[in-house]
Amino acid sequence: MESTLEKYAIALYRLAQGMDPVVLIWTSTLALALTYFLVTKLLEPFLPTSSSSSAANRAAEGDRNSGGERGGGRSEGNRSGGGGRSSGTHQGKGHSKEFWDRVRPEVRRYHETFKRKVSPESGVGSLLTGRRVTISTCGVLFEEKECHQLKSSATLVPLAKDLVESISYFGEVFLITQVFDDASEENVRKTLQASGIVGSGGLVKGHHALFCEKHVSKISIARQIEPGIHIDAEKATVLELQRFLPKVLFIANAQGDSAAPSGSSQKPNMLVDETLKTFCTS
Repeated sequence: MESTLEKYAIALYRLAQGMDPVVLIWTSTLALALTYFLVTKLLEPFLPTSSSSSAANRAAEGDRNSGGERGGGRSEGNRSGGGGRSSGTHQGKGHSKEFWDRVRPEVRRYHETFKRKVSPESGVGSLLTGRRVTISTCGVLFEEKECHQLKSSATLVPLAKDLVESISYFGEVFLITQVFDDASEENVRKTLQASGIVGSGGLVKGHHALFCEKHVSKISIARQIEPGIHIDAEKATVLELQRFLPKVLFIANAQGDSAAPSGSSQKPNMLVDETLKTFCTS
C-alpha cells in the first residue's frame, strides 16, 4: 500500500506535467515563501529580534566606555605638586573653581595665555577648547631641532612638563616625533617617561606618544587626529597643515628653513613664536 506521502508526490508530479513551466516556477516560489513565512512566525518566540540585539550591543558598548573611563583616569588633585588633572579627560572647559585652585599658579597662567592666543576671536574659544592638540616634539619640546640629533640625545627644553600640562587643560595632547631609527625612538621614550610627561600617571597617555619616519607621515597623523591646533617647528609641516586645521602654531626657533613664513604663504590661522615657552608666557 502506498503511503500518504507517496500519493501526494505522485499527484504533484501528474499536476506538474499538465502545467505550464512558468506557472509551475511561480507556484513553487510562492509555496516556498509561504512556508518560510509560517515557519518564521512559529519560531519567532524562540529567536532574538534585531532590536534586542542592537540594544544588547549598545549596552555592551556603554559598559566598555564606562569601564574605560574608570580605568583610564586619575582622580583630580592626585598629581605631584598639588595639581588637579584627570588623565585623558582634562579639557580646558567645564572645570570648576576648586579644580583650578589645585593647579599651580604658573601652570594656570601658561594655560590662560595659551588659550587667549589660540582663540582670541569671540566664540572661537568655545569651539577649539576641549579639542585635541598635536605637538611635534622635535624643536618644540626637545632642544634638538633636527630629527637625526635625537639619536645622540633627547633633551627637554626648560619648563617642558609645565607647558605640556598647561596645554593639556586646553585639550587632549598627542605627541608626534619623527625619528629615523630605533635608537632615536628609545631616547625620546626614555626622556618623556623619566620627566613624567608620558607613561603611567603622566600627563599624556602612553599610546598618545606617536612616532613616524617620514615628514608626510607626520602630516598624515596630524590630519587623522583632527586637532584644534597643531604645534610644530618645521615650516613645511605647518604650511601644509594650515590648509586643513583650524589653527597651527609655528615655533620659528632657528634661521633659514625654520624662519617664520612671510607673505601669502602664512594664512590667518597660523600663529608664530620663537619658542613654546615664549608663546605661553608673553
